[in-house]
Amino acid sequence: MKPRVRTALGIDISPHQVSAALVERAGREFRVIAAASSHLSDSVAQHGSIEQARALSLVIKRLGRRARSARVKAAVSLSTNPLVIRILDVPKHMPANIREFVEGELRQCVALSGKRTLCDFCGIGTAAEGRKRMLTAAAEIEPIVRMVNACTKAGVLVEAVEPSILACARAFYASGRGETYGRAILMAVLGGNTLTVSLFYDGVMDFVRIRDIPSDMREHDSLREWLAEELRAVMRYHSTGAGSNHGVLHARVVLQSPEGSAKELEAPLRARTEMESLVVTHSHEDFPDSAAGESDTLSEAPSQMAVGAAMKVLDPDADHSRINLLPEEVRRARSLARHVLLTAIAGVLTFLGVLVVMLLLNRTADTAREQVEQTRISGQLYTTRALIAQDKFLDQEISQVRQALGPLQKLVAANCEVDWSAVLNAVRRATPAGVCVTELSSDNHNERVSLKGLALSCEAAQSFVRGLDESEPFASVAMTRITTKQQSGRGLVEYQIDCSTKSASGGK
Repeated sequence: MKPRVRTALGIDISPHQVSAALVERAGREFRVIAAASSHLSDSVAQHGSIEQARALSLVIKRLGRRARSARVKAAVSLSTNPLVIRILDVPKHMPANIREFVEGELRQCVALSGKRTLCDFCGIGTAAEGRKRMLTAAAEIEPIVRMVNACTKAGVLVEAVEPSILACARAFYASGRGETYGRAILMAVLGGNTLTVSLFYDGVMDFVRIRDIPSDMREHDSLREWLAEELRAVMRYHSTGAGSNHGVLHARVVLQSPEGSAKELEAPLRARTEMESLVVTHSHEDFPDSAAGESDTLSEAPSQMAVGAAMKVLDPDADHSRINLLPEEVRRARSLARHVLLTAIAGVLTFLGVLVVMLLLNRTADTAREQVEQTRISGQLYTTRALIAQDKFLDQEISQVRQALGPLQKLVAANCEVDWSAVLNAVRRATPAGVCVTELSSDNHNERVSLKGLALSCEAAQSFVRGLDESEPFASVAMTRITTKQQSGRGLVEYQIDCSTKSASGGK
């Protein structure tokens, strides 16, 4: 049987460039079918900026129509600052809420102090000592939200967000080069502002470290010495820890910044670290796939991070690092939009069904009248008995039609009492910043509409009430319930607003 072909889009966003790769999977084989990238100026460092959004749109356009298809899923590899990746030991007595435990541990990081953050975690197997461990990641939420919105404007629906080191490692092992390197691999990603160093044993991350590049280390000689010292520190951890049981350590340094030569950096690092198996490469390189030679037809080499991000979507079951930093507020907004769309479709289908039934009933009545008329013309109803039979037949037909049309007319009249399009538009326009609607419902007669949701403050909720009260579709608006609750360490206000539609009050 021919394997089913699937396609996914991987995007790598860093302060210096935006890269994307369209990856195809057939069975267990992967192939890069399109790749593109765009460099950014040094002044563009904020994720979700206008320059990054324009570069992303240009890159997606260069990939072709397949990359913008609604059926293509996308994942983003992100290099953001601040970003925290840690491996935690799970306590012997498992906490009741494991997420609160992880958030408490990551909240102690200085880089995330005073910022709105989001985090995710996953188990990474059992260490040699028998301890259970977790891979955790946390980042500031606002830059990621801006980045996801920029992707949405470019026509890409992002389903997963992860750190670039995880995507780079996934692409490396999927290419088959991990078997050549050995069981123990030191992988380092040198970006424009940060260095991420990690150890992988048998394809599973065992150690990770993120360091900011010192501002006085921009010269080549000083940067090489600093980088070599960071690599030697991780090598010492490998030689003294459980990693010594995994054989010889091989090193791979990936340059994410477009500046610098990999060949010029490789020899000095080998000499300073005394590691002959050390390899330095750029993040953009040819990806070896099952169809040998086809990748040579690409206009440019794909980004390893972009390819790895696409593989996260194509083969989620084989992923050891199930980290997804997609904000929960983005998922809730998509779920609400999907619910509204399905409700609108259901309403349209109901109206069409009623219309079809009414047309069929009218056609049946017309056919009956034509049959009676034809019978009368043919001379079969000249007798009094025949006329009486005709009257009875017509009375029965009229009674059946009235019985069938009665409930349908009531349903159509009930559904047309309220202009739901105007109500939804009024709610959207009246919703202020800091307020979200989680539930919208009405009674059986559509006379009252109830809104429930969350707000950052009581003033924001009251502002929402005033905006609704000034809207055209509502005759009266009242706050019926407002309470305060704690969520993710912040105080939120939970409210309920009841509105009376103007159709219920006689159109006033």
